[in-house]
Formats: sequence, structure tokens, C-alpha cells
Amino acid sequence: GRRGQLSLPHTHTFRRRTFTKLGLMSPRFQLNEHERLFQAIWTGATNLALVPTCALGFRLNMHFEGMVGIFTMLTSAAYHVCESLNTTLLGFNHGRWHHMDNVFAITSVMVTVINFAQAPRPSSLRELQNTFALCLVIMVQLLSPWELLYTIIPMVTGIVMLVLEMLYQRRLPRLDGTAGLKALVFTAAAALCFYKGLNERQDYLRLWHGGWHLGISGVCYYAIKCQNPPSLEGVEPKKGT
Repeated sequence: GRRGQLSLPHTHTFRRRTFTKLGLMSPRFQLNEHERLFQAIWTGATNLALVPTCALGFRLNMHFEGMVGIFTMLTSAAYHVCESLNTTLLGFNHGRWHHMDNVFAITSVMVTVINFAQAPRPSSLRELQNTFALCLVIMVQLLSPWELLYTIIPMVTGIVMLVLEMLYQRRLPRLDGTAGLKALVFTAAAALCFYKGLNERQDYLRLWHGGWHLGISGVCYYAIKCQNPPSLEGVEPKKGT
């Protein structure tokens, strides 16, 4: 397409076929001006739920995660506002912002999974894991941003890396059980909102999708708390790791 414009034909075709088979197809909501504005505010502002997570990351010297979280928040908000108001930002339409959002959001989830291995901070292992995660996500998203397979690959890779890092360090992670339980509760809520918001034609004002933003933000926040119990704060990494 033209510079700054990214069409989503594959996404729309895939969804149309999938929802037709499932019997979920319905006419797209015809929103008036006020409804579009509310949708833009809701789907944009709910990304601010990531602010506490980013702040926690920086406080714990997880600077990579903090920066990826900030860009996840910014690109997601830009994507949803542009989509809701049918406009562009910095010359780019919602398709371009959606593509950028994919990169940062998938990277955020991937490193959140890997961090349960509790690689020391700072360490060569941690630097390698973060760099590899970001590079892999960029590569697969450039190959085909709307193909489900290229979202699954980073997620599965993150789980494999988690196991490999625990084997390399020869120890199991020491976790905060209370924070872990809260992360699981938010995971259930986020999964429900994600499922309900899959069909944009039935998600009035993208209310469920905004709920997904809130839920996944809670997951990330409490996952970080779980990975960093008070007993580990201030512990120095082993030399040579």
C-alpha cells in the first residue's frame, strides 16, 4: 500500500471465514460520532494500566522490560485511537500502528514468561535472552504479521527458553506464591476478555478488548512481583553467569 498505510485483507478474510463457520457473524456496529469517541478513549486509556508495571520494572532494574512495556502502551493506544476515529497519526494508519503494537506486545509476553527462570541482573544470560526475544519477534512479524503461527512461535519459544535457562542454572525459581495466585486470577479475567473481544462485530465499543488491556496489565504486574519475591531483592548475581 501507500507509505504509512497497511491494509489488513488477510486478517479480515481469516476472521470472516472463521466466524462464519462458528456462526458468530453479525453486522458490524454502526457507531455514531460520540460512540466512536468513547471507543477511542476507552481502548486508548485502558493501556495506561501498564504504567504501574513499567514503573515496577524500572524500580527492579528491569530496564529492558520497562522500555518494551512503554512502547507496548504507546503503540497500542495509537492503534486503537486511529482505528476508532478512522484517522492517522504521524502519517501512519491503524494498520501500521497495529503492526508495531504486535511486536512490542508479543515481546512483552515472551520475556515475562522467560523471566520466571530468574536470570541474574545484570548478566550476559539476561542480555542474550532479551536481545534474542526482540529479534525473533521482529523477524516473524515482518514475515507475516497477521498469521497466527507467527504469534504462536515466539510464545512456544519463550517456554522452551524458560526450561533451558532453568536447566542451565541448575535450580528451580524461588517465587512469591501470593503474587503468583493474583497473576493467575488476572490471567483468567484477561483470557475471558480476550475471547469475548475476538469478534469485533460483537464487541460493542470494544469494551471487552479494553478489559483485555486491564487484565493483561494485571498479569504482567503480578508476574513480575511473583518473579521477584522480597527474599531475592538485593541478592547479587553469581559471577560469570
